[in-house]
Amino acid sequence: CLIYFCEVGTWKPAGSLLVHPSGETTKTRDAGYWRLNLRGSEWERSPFYSIPASMWWVVVTTTTVGFGDVVPTTAVGQIFATIAMLTGLIMLAMPIGVIGANFMAELEMEHEAKQAH
Repeated sequence: CLIYFCEVGTWKPAGSLLVHPSGETTKTRDAGYWRLNLRGSEWERSPFYSIPASMWWVVVTTTTVGFGDVVPTTAVGQIFATIAMLTGLIMLAMPIGVIGANFMAELEMEHEAKQAH
């Protein structure tokens, strides 16, 4: 939910004016949430348009799949993304390495026990 509130942008009805940092104006074709892009140079529709869509991004990022099609652009959103990625590594990758190492140790002990008989 936090990423939604950090990245949702501003609701603009169809036909609203968007003022670019350069001073240019553009009319929106569709209603939706709009935000500045990663460089802060032009407006784009926010991919974090709903809480379920934002939750999907958190699941994809935390499980380290990270498709890369949706990225946060605000500083707070990028900090939250970093926390989500590190949480995924700590919760998934590290335990898998420990389990794999213990499995290999057990397999070697079983193999040695069979050779001893």
